[in-house]
Parts: sequence; structure tokens; C-alpha cells
Amino acid sequence: MSPTRSRQESSESFTIRKLSGYERQASLTLLQSAAQCSRLDRCATCTYRPEPARPNFCSEAQNVGVSSVGLQHGALIAFIAVPLPSQTYTRPCRFGPSHRSSVHVVSHFGFFAQGPIPTLTKMNWTTRLALFASLSLLVASAAAQSGSGSAVTCLVSQYLDTDTNECVNYENQGVKASTDFDTAIDSGNTAWMLASGALVMIMTPGVAFFYAGLAGEDMASNTMMMSFVSMALVSIQFWAFGYSAAFSSHGIFGWAGYNNVREVPSGTYGTGIPHVLFAFFQTQFATLTPALLSGGIVGRMKFGSYLLFILLWTSLVYDPLARWMWSLKLDGSWEITALGWEGKMGSFDFAGGTVIHISSGFGALAAALMVGKRYNHGDPVKPHNVPLVMIGATLLWFGWFGFNAGSSGAADGIAATAAINTHLAASAGFLTWVGLEFAMYKKFDPCGAASGAVAGLVAITPACGYVYPWASVIFGVVGAITGFGAVHMKNHLRYDDTLDSFGIHGCAGVMGGLMTGLFATSEVNPNIEGGAFYGHGMLFVHQLVSQCVAAAYSFVVTIIILYVLKITIGLRVDEDKEVNGIDVSYHGGLAYDYSAQDHNGPAVKAANPPSSDFASMMTPSMTQESVQKEPIVNV
Repeated sequence: MSPTRSRQESSESFTIRKLSGYERQASLTLLQSAAQCSRLDRCATCTYRPEPARPNFCSEAQNVGVSSVGLQHGALIAFIAVPLPSQTYTRPCRFGPSHRSSVHVVSHFGFFAQGPIPTLTKMNWTTRLALFASLSLLVASAAAQSGSGSAVTCLVSQYLDTDTNECVNYENQGVKASTDFDTAIDSGNTAWMLASGALVMIMTPGVAFFYAGLAGEDMASNTMMMSFVSMALVSIQFWAFGYSAAFSSHGIFGWAGYNNVREVPSGTYGTGIPHVLFAFFQTQFATLTPALLSGGIVGRMKFGSYLLFILLWTSLVYDPLARWMWSLKLDGSWEITALGWEGKMGSFDFAGGTVIHISSGFGALAAALMVGKRYNHGDPVKPHNVPLVMIGATLLWFGWFGFNAGSSGAADGIAATAAINTHLAASAGFLTWVGLEFAMYKKFDPCGAASGAVAGLVAITPACGYVYPWASVIFGVVGAITGFGAVHMKNHLRYDDTLDSFGIHGCAGVMGGLMTGLFATSEVNPNIEGGAFYGHGMLFVHQLVSQCVAAAYSFVVTIIILYVLKITIGLRVDEDKEVNGIDVSYHGGLAYDYSAQDHNGPAVKAANPPSSDFASMMTPSMTQESVQKEPIVNV
């Protein structure tokens, strides 16, 4: 036998070992991963019953007094109180390359080596509790997967007949190139979507840097953590049930835990890309949205309350909005149709102007009102680190190419159009904001320029795959004007949207969605009819309805979530913690460690950052003369 064959057979076998010396305390652990029914006549399951082997099924263990039940993605733990045979049996368990079942038998658990009962009684209560919780979660997950697996999983060339609960072939098989999943994957599209997902992931750190630079120095760590924690927490939420709630065509929990989300095309989302890759791409969208919202409440919300808030907000606001706009299904004639009411109505959102920017912008406004103003609201928040702002804006601009062009789902002409439209809109927004600030203040503010670029990017997001490049310049200009006006209107309305999430994302997002109803054209994207400027005025009406509903829904549900949290666990940090700096209270210290060297002694920590006023940095022993002789270096 060749070494290659030996390794393969070893990895596809099960072994039963005798536990010598322990007749009544023998333990057997069978860890069995689920083997789904193959679409190409592969081995369907693996059973362990005292019956003859069946065709197309794996061989069974002989002379074993154990009966196991096949669990999807679960595990069976059996404790056997009878002697096991002294021989070791090894039988190959054949599966196709896409779905393998590896079965391993371990001789014993460490704590069962001397028998289960005596050892359990010696455990302290925390160990028992941990063991009980682990086993409970194991059984619960197996039961949940078995329950969800009771719903029939059909081939991509079939659909589920809900009346008979059976898979039925599509009537129009001719439109499908192949039912072989290996050949259905397009390597070019897959590579592009992998890169796009990574680009969108970069945007969340970009938001963290952008917001942290704009915020005060005593809240920089808090501002960055509010973005980074979203990347971790919402990713788990989206895997557990969020993706299923937003996109599943098999019920809200049909794809929970990525059940039936595999490395084969979904037949619905994307063009020749693995379904799990589309899920990865959409996960990055979900993690970004709460990070954008956080700009309205930085520096004054309890961090624990914020964690629970973004978990609830993603589940109750983002997931429903994504389902209304983007969820799809295949009908019996291989036609893709919308599941959500906004999609059925005919509203369009190419990359998230409604689902992401309007929801986060109006959610930020609601959160700012519910959490309340900063205690020092009279003092405007001035950017403390301009380079950090520009780095964040650069990461956002760069990541937005994956955000917008990747939403095409394929490496095609529409993706290329979306990419150039993205760049032109950002450039136009950048220049427009700079021009407006120079006209009003005679200054070229780099932070304002960065905000203008982001406003232009927000405006083009819903339309980037539907409009001509010349129209994207208009989107960028109008988006920057809208954001600039909303930011300055905040000072008159006196709400404390600290980092202007509502003005830049909410207002510019609404404007971009409405303009999509005017400038969209089938000449750019043949999948749509076009907007009002191309003879289809109803698209503007549909866009107007969609924007209003999304804005109102996000605002109202955010108010409800925060009100419940306010009366239960509270929202605001204590006044002294906020005034002294939330970074010290929640994150272990300031983001920066400034030191000023006293001429007569060791370095003295300064709680405040260097400012343009040198006098504010002097120690009592320093004089104006010494400052002139030894200028202070800005760290």
C-alpha cells in the first residue's frame, strides 16, 4: 500500500480500543461530524448499528454493544458499563471530497479513568457546573441542528415543494450551465469577492481611526473600542442567526449557524461564488454599521450597555432592513425574485445607502437624543489628532471600492463602473467641502476635506452600479453640500451628535437614495428599468417611500431599545467619569502618555495633551525665559 493511500485510509477510519483493566468503568466517546447527503451520489451518512452494511453506506462496527444516532454537526458521548472486545477494528468510512466524516474513538477521558462516579464526586462545584454546561450546550446544539436539518436541503438545480416537503427539479433546466458544483465556481469572481470582503473589513478600523482623531484625546480609546468591538461581536451575531434572518429563503432561522451555507453556490446570491463567501462579504457590512452609529454617542455611554445595545440593534434594525431590501429567492422556473417588501416594490440600493447609512445615521440621532448631551456640551469637540483622521479617511476611501464594487457580486463591467463612480464621488465631495469651508472660514481644513470625501462616498453608495460616471460627480457634490449643511445645522438645533454621524451618513444617505430614483439607468445596469430622468418616474416614488420607512424604522426602534436599557441597566456614565475622561474609567488609561520634563526633577505626567498655548504645559518651575531657550517638543 502506498504511503498516500495509507494516510487517506487512516484519516477515513474509526478505531475501537479496549480499556484494559476497567470492566465496569469503561468509557467510549464517539465524535462524529455530520455527513450531509451528497449531490453526486456520495456516501450519505454513517451509522453504527448491528446490521449488515448497506450499499452506499459506511461499514459498521462489529461486536460492539453500542448504538449511536447520527447527529448533524453534533457529538454522541456514550459511557459503556460492559467489557469491550480486546481486538481493534478498523473499517474505511468512504465519503466524497466535499463532505467527510471522521470518526475517532478515544480510550478515556482523564477524569473518567478511575470510573465516572467517584471522580465526579471529587470535583468542585465550578468544575461540575462547567461540565454540565458544556454537555448541555452540546446536546442543545445537536438538537437544534437536527431540528433545522429536518428541513430538506435541495440541490441548487431543485427547489423545495412546501406542500410535499420534497425536492423538485426546476422546470427550466436549460438555463443552468451545470449541476456539478465544482465546475459552477468561477475562480475570477471568487477571487474578486474574497478581496472585496477584506476591503470592507478594513473600513471598520478606518471608522475607528477617523472617529478617534475627531474626538477628544480623553475619549480616543473609547471611540476606537466602540468600532472594534462591533467587528467581533456582530460577526458572532451574524453567524449565529443574523445572516439567516437577513437573507435566508428557508425561513428566518433556516441558515442559522451557517447551516446549509457551504462552499457551493447558493443559486441566488452572487455569480459563481461559494455561498459561504457571500455570507462572509455580508458579515463585514453588518459589523460596519454599528461602528458608524457609534459616532453619535462617544464619550458618555456605559461600555457594557453599548455592547448589549449594538447586539439588539443589529438584530432588530439592521437585519430586518437588509431582508426588506436585499433578500432573494428562486422560484420553480429558475427565476430570482425578491423576498423583502422593498425589493418587491421596486426600490434599489446597490451597496447599502438605505440599509447601512440611513439606518446608522438616524440610529445615531435617536441614540444622541436618548443618551443625552455631554456634560460639557458647550465646549465643541475639536479634533485632537489630524493625522489619525486622515489615516482613517484613507482606509475608508480604499475599503469603499470593495464595499461598492464588490456589491456587484462578480468581476464584471458593473463592478468596474461602481469602482470609478465611487472614486469620482469621493473626489467631488472632498473638493466641495473644502470649497465651502474656505468660502465661510478662509481655511483649508483637512478634517473637513476628509468629511467631504466620506459624504460623497455615502451619497454614491446606493447608486454606484446604476449611474454614469458623470452623474457620480453630481452625487459627490450634493452629498457634501447636504452633509455640510446638516453638520452646521446641528449647532442651531443643539442636539449632541458628537461626530456628525447623522449629518454625514443619515442626511447624505437619504439624498443619495433619492437621487438614485432620478439618475439610475438601464444603459448602465440592464437589470433595472431606470429612473425619472430616463422615463420611469415611479422609481423616484419607490425610493422616497423606502428612505422614509427605513429612517423612521431605525429611529423609532433605536429609541425603544435604548429606553428599555435606560430603565434597566442604565446608559450614561457617571458625571465625574465623563468629565475626567471615559478612557481612564473603562479602558485603563489615556490613549497617549505625554510627559513633560521638569528641569529640577524627573518627568511629570501631563493629563492633558500638548496645546498651541505653551503656557498650559509649563510646570511651576518653568519660566518664559526657559521656554524660549528650550522649546517643548510636541509628542
